[in-house]
Formats: sequence, C-alpha cells, structure tokens
Amino acid sequence: LNFSTALPYVMSIDREGVLELFNNYHTTVEVASVYICKPGLNDTIDAYANLEPEVYDVDLGSRLHAPFGYVSKGETFDVNVRIQASSVNDLKAYQIVIMFDDTLVQVNNDFDCIKGSGWAHSW
Repeated sequence: LNFSTALPYVMSIDREGVLELFNNYHTTVEVASVYICKPGLNDTIDAYANLEPEVYDVDLGSRLHAPFGYVSKGETFDVNVRIQASSVNDLKAYQIVIMFDDTLVQVNNDFDCIKGSGWAHSW
C-alpha cells in the first residue's frame, strides 16, 4: 500500500499508515491509499485535523469533527475555547482576540457572547 494526504503540511502519513498532525485545518483533509499490486484498487477518507492547544496556547472550535460545525444562514452556533495552562505555573490572565469574516459571521450584540458553565472566573 502507498499512503498520501492532500495537505502534507497539515497532516502526513507514513509508509505504515500512521497519521501525524502538524496544524489545525478548517475543513477535511483527504487521506488516500493505493494498492500498488492491483492498479485501480484504492480508497480515500476525509479526516479532520484538530490539535489540542500547547502550553499557553488557545484552540477554538470542536475537538472532533468540523471545528465550527455546519450552520445555515440565520442559525447560531457555539464556539468552544480551550486554553492550555502549565502544570507548573498558574495561569493568571489571558486575552485573546477573535477575528472573523464579517460577511459570513455576525455577532448580534455583546450579550450573545456568554461564558460556559465550566469557567470558574469572571468574564
């Protein structure tokens, strides 16, 4: 078998078929296998590349599947925010700026942005 991915800078696959993730990606990445002993026998799957944040890093979106899901015009959706603190030092403050294409996503008002029940401190 020969393995490949459509975006090797996002995820690569070795000769044994083991995937390695390098970057998050907003849509699926095609992973292909080709049976070299029988031309025409091949298969592909679509895989999501969602990495956990490193220490003192932030990750937005779902841990599994499409990072931001799929919604239709007028629907709302939640965006998970994960911040990875250090196991040695407390995280005392963190500020993030989320930028988006305002032709595609609209925040109706600031009160639409709420903290989840898992947040222990003030907004």
